[in-house]
Amino acid sequence: MVGGIGMIKVVIVEDEIIIRRGLALTVPWDKFGCVVVGEARNGLQGKKMIDDLKPDIVITDVRMPKLDGINMIRQIVEEGEVSCEFIIISGYSEFEYAQQAVKLGVRDYLLKPVDDKELENTIKNLTMLIGEKKKD
Repeated sequence: MVGGIGMIKVVIVEDEIIIRRGLALTVPWDKFGCVVVGEARNGLQGKKMIDDLKPDIVITDVRMPKLDGINMIRQIVEEGEVSCEFIIISGYSEFEYAQQAVKLGVRDYLLKPVDDKELENTIKNLTMLIGEKKKD
């Protein structure tokens, strides 16, 4: 429990199983008061999971089968049903992706291979932000 707000729910949307499982298993989620509640292998599966589980944090890749990360985020933001923070992890540093991500309110855009410390700092900052929001 973080400050009485309950566990912060995380969904990971990533088509590469090694990266997806790696994120789920190697990040010390409990240290941040987080729990991984779902993992999806493409944007369509991710969108449904996010709609169903209403996580606080979504970590997603950009390029994935069926629905890419940017369009998945766009649909979630436009529908306004789920209020969550997004972190993008991508093998692509293309400015266009980063620019779209910023417009959609994505909190961080990390390049693969993801630096553990960088990701943990982002998660720490997001959990503090979410904790403040939940208090209001």
